[in-house]
Amino acid sequence: MLSHINTYISTHSPRRGVFSIIAGVIATLGSLIHAESATSTPHGIIFRGNDCLPDSRTSIVIPATGAELKWDKELTVDFDVKISRDGDHFGHIATVKFSSGHEVSVMLTNPKDGAPYICVVEDGGRIKSLVPNSDVYTWNHITLDVTRQGDSLCIKTNGQPLASHSVTNHGKILTQIIFGKNDISDNPRLDVAPMEMRDIVITSGPEENQQFRFPLKKSLQDSIIMDTSGRLNARLSKHEWVVDAHSKWKLMRTLSLPEKAYPVYTPGSTNLYLVLGNKVITVNLVKNRVKECDNSTPINLDRLTNQFIVVGNFGHERLFYYTSDVDESPVTSQFDFEDGRWQPAIRSKSSSNHFNHSHLWRPMDSTVIQLFGYGYHLYNNNIDKIDLHKGVVSRDSFARKTIAPRYLSATGMVAPETALIYGGVGNQYGNQEFGIHLFHDLWSMDINTCKPVHLLDTKGNPNEIAATSLVADIDSGKVAALFYNPFKSESSLVLKSIDLSTGELQCLSDSLRYPFHDMTSSANLLHPAGIDILYAVTVFRTLDGHYQVDIYSIRLPILNTNDVKSLDADGNGIVTALVVAGLLFILIAFVTILAIKNRKIVNKEPRRLVEEPVEDFSVYRADGIVSPTSDISVDETPNTSHQFTPSEPGIYLLGSFKAVAADGTNISDRFTPILRQLLALIILYTERNGGGISNSQLKDYLWLDKSEESFLNNRSVNMRKLRILLELIGDIHINASHGNWGIETNNEKSSKSTTIDYIASMALLHRLKQGVVEITPGIVNRLVEFAACGTLLPAYQLEWLDQFKSDYSDLMIEGLHKLLADAIEKNNHNAVVRIANSIAVFDPIDEYSVKEKCRALIQTHRSGAASKAYRQFTSEYKVMMGVDFPQSFNDFIA
Repeated sequence: MLSHINTYISTHSPRRGVFSIIAGVIATLGSLIHAESATSTPHGIIFRGNDCLPDSRTSIVIPATGAELKWDKELTVDFDVKISRDGDHFGHIATVKFSSGHEVSVMLTNPKDGAPYICVVEDGGRIKSLVPNSDVYTWNHITLDVTRQGDSLCIKTNGQPLASHSVTNHGKILTQIIFGKNDISDNPRLDVAPMEMRDIVITSGPEENQQFRFPLKKSLQDSIIMDTSGRLNARLSKHEWVVDAHSKWKLMRTLSLPEKAYPVYTPGSTNLYLVLGNKVITVNLVKNRVKECDNSTPINLDRLTNQFIVVGNFGHERLFYYTSDVDESPVTSQFDFEDGRWQPAIRSKSSSNHFNHSHLWRPMDSTVIQLFGYGYHLYNNNIDKIDLHKGVVSRDSFARKTIAPRYLSATGMVAPETALIYGGVGNQYGNQEFGIHLFHDLWSMDINTCKPVHLLDTKGNPNEIAATSLVADIDSGKVAALFYNPFKSESSLVLKSIDLSTGELQCLSDSLRYPFHDMTSSANLLHPAGIDILYAVTVFRTLDGHYQVDIYSIRLPILNTNDVKSLDADGNGIVTALVVAGLLFILIAFVTILAIKNRKIVNKEPRRLVEEPVEDFSVYRADGIVSPTSDISVDETPNTSHQFTPSEPGIYLLGSFKAVAADGTNISDRFTPILRQLLALIILYTERNGGGISNSQLKDYLWLDKSEESFLNNRSVNMRKLRILLELIGDIHINASHGNWGIETNNEKSSKSTTIDYIASMALLHRLKQGVVEITPGIVNRLVEFAACGTLLPAYQLEWLDQFKSDYSDLMIEGLHKLLADAIEKNNHNAVVRIANSIAVFDPIDEYSVKEKCRALIQTHRSGAASKAYRQFTSEYKVMMGVDFPQSFNDFIA
């Protein structure tokens, strides 16, 4: 839509009048937004493909644990799929696996001399194209039809016959459908296509109750979801919800830099440049890749301001530095990426009177237009023109009579020759002695005349201003910016839109952390051309004197809380259903009260629960040794805030970081943040691959900004500190082998063993997944206790840790579901309740486990507890999903 705005404003300059600009923008946007509003809310699953490690790739398995999909005469699998433009264009999309031993797969293939296309791969060796390569980047509907004709299975794809197989089984055929990563079939497919998927429909017969719909509209990171009828489940792993990508900022990358850095960006580009004193870093926003280029002509950024600019088109971008002080000889310098130098070398100045200014680029004559700024306790309203080829500086005096002196203004181009300017910090006199005023005015400026025209004053928080850049056209008749409070050193950024007709501000997203100090901080809102994603880039100085760069992304269109509809079921009849549910609840409550009264009359003695005998609970250690601990009681409500206080020597990563010495003393506070990260990395990678973490990985995660010599020194110092602390704990040691750093215990040589809870828990979970351990009451108790400790290091928000957290939670939920299915099969109702409570620690609105818990409580004559569990579940559901749970208690447990 931005192109339509540009076309309009390029023929309707500010000289035609302020209101004609606003009316034109709104009219142009309005005609297009109407079409957009007719579409459904974005929904579906984003798959992590081959660009991720195999353990991090996405899968959907239907049915999940504890359910079966059977059919007799016909089966149809429908789904919509869209391939992402980035990533490795090859991989698995879907596989339908039959109990007869046959299977059929849909793949994204990428031939050597052709373009990628979607095809079907049948286990008889046939490959057939389904979607032409030109259409894979749009939504495509795929249909797999399977029918039984006598002793044959006949398979069609999108109506075209594919294959026929003979079958000997004349009963119902069990079927499993796997989307994305498939590591559970006899013919695993670990390659996953970069894609999105939505609206999965499985039809196993002509009856209405033989159709199962998975719209994939939920906005939570569920692991087990149900179809709209609540009769068939699916397991999701390593996934992202499309609706979350449209409503929440996602942290893409964090860079820790040793010195000040200036972010440089040209509107529409996919590249962000970070200028440091001794290097230039290029970040490809779309591919999330970083490339460094050393600078052999170092510069002192503390004595410069942000007079860097990128010009040119994608693939031919050039990075420039320029000066704009009229009393100095203008200088323009270009960075040569091949030679790694500024040519000519940049001269350092004593100071600048243009700190935190704004600038625009006029390509028709290679001119930078620099607006406003601050220096020497003065605000200015200068508008300077700098020719990058000639170095000419001219100052427009018109602005002095029009717009008050300021800096920290936000600017953005809305047409090739028209810019918008918003707000800033300053005062009408220009002297800082007269105090600080926050401006909330919006201006239009023709970049040929450089004459600002006042449009309106906005209506919003008087203590907020917009950061650096305005982006047009993310909503009807509006522009957007990141807003923050410049009076707070620990501020936050919120994406807001400005209505061009009323000046009203509307919040569009969640907030981002933004430690603000005007000389060392910056925030930018970026929108690469042709990409339906906004990026936010923050730069700020940390307490240790380093600089941190955080890069976030959010998809367009942006959905606020009111836009996100999380129900999987259709909305028709919900009001009626709620009324009926209310009446049923009242009836159930009345019957329950009568039953309780009758029971009290018949049974004079209070009923005692007879619990099953259980094996002694044991905690697994890294070396396989076990030690008895307390038993677990049967609790009817999940305790998601359980705090485990370890007393045995060891390292504990579940719930929070804890370190207990051999004498029982808690020495957690002796581990600095960097030591905790270092130890966690060694433990996590040792568990993952057995060999530990490599030197290159340590440098990337902890000392990316350091030279090789500095990295080796930091690693050596911190390893020594870590080894000293581990000696206080017991026989836990760090070993170095072939460039890898691992963790090991020598408990067999010690009189008192030491614990690493994460390794112990993962060992048990892997044994359960592989089916090499018999499910006994003792095993149930072990896993329940591990689950009660909580998730992996929940207080630490680190990019490298996210995948380990996700993997642990997914594996724990999978293991607990396996125990749950076993307990249900054995009619062990007490175990069902305990296991369901454990699942709630990781997923409080897991419908399947809550349903089985309620059923188990009713079977053990605890209908009041079942009702309470249902109310707690629906309350959590309301808070997390933003809507009421659509089923009544009776329907839920039916």
